[in-house]
Amino acid sequence: MIRAKIENAPNGVKHTDKKSDTSPLYLFSERIRNPKYEAGLVCLPTQRNNQRKRSAFEVAIKEPNAVAEILMRSAIEKNVSERASLCSCLLHNKSDVFKPNYLVIETTPKWRDYYKTLGLDLQNGFFENGAYESNSHRAANNRKIKALNGFCDYYQPLYARRSVTLFMFTLTGFWTHTEMEVKDLIEVLKARFKRRGAKMLGYIWTFEISPDLHPHYHLAVAVERMNLKGKTLPKYLFLDKVWSARTQVDFVKKNIKHYLSKYFAKNNFRALNKRSYGTSAKYDYPKYAA
Repeated sequence: MIRAKIENAPNGVKHTDKKSDTSPLYLFSERIRNPKYEAGLVCLPTQRNNQRKRSAFEVAIKEPNAVAEILMRSAIEKNVSERASLCSCLLHNKSDVFKPNYLVIETTPKWRDYYKTLGLDLQNGFFENGAYESNSHRAANNRKIKALNGFCDYYQPLYARRSVTLFMFTLTGFWTHTEMEVKDLIEVLKARFKRRGAKMLGYIWTFEISPDLHPHYHLAVAVERMNLKGKTLPKYLFLDKVWSARTQVDFVKKNIKHYLSKYFAKNNFRALNKRSYGTSAKYDYPKYAA
């Protein structure tokens, strides 16, 4: 059934290449649930602090029936935890917070959206010039790109004037080796920069799952200008011991958006029970900006 609704470009849909006197309009057609969605769900069991050499792909649960049973059990456990008594909450810190034992991964999008594209010819009026498909993964990825654009638009002018320094952290081993959340690691970084007289101004991170089911974070951090030209990176920027897994750090080079987009603009697998990106509540301005 076609719903008569004309919109601007929806999330994840590219503009048409056909000629039109104006930007194309998108007529929403229908949303269809992906019939292969259940078969595309994967559960990755926690192996934290267990240094086995098997890859996450090898230990993941991929049988649809087994995955359905795990999801049902997780839902029951979540409902039980939400009904935790006040006494238990007082005795155990955050005892009513549900902490799943599995990372539920979508390897295929749940929804597929279909659009008809309308162009405008000043001589002949509106004409239909294409049919396009989007999906829930692409739409979510587009929201993440918008957040990245806000970060880059704020700090690119400051970076060009050499008023800020930007670092890129890659945090591997999440869900298999580390107990730490990215928000806690950010607080550690803030404290380390503060002790060295460099204030953290803002950050943005993305949670990515590679095709081999390797969950990891990419974290971009903006700090007040640090003169490190020709020097090695300070040891306090290496976070392996804090994160309990392998980490990497490097400078963000040249154009911020071009550098970060290769990490943030990927449209890979999604985790149902984890946020795919996050940013600082506000972006600060350096105290001594040029």
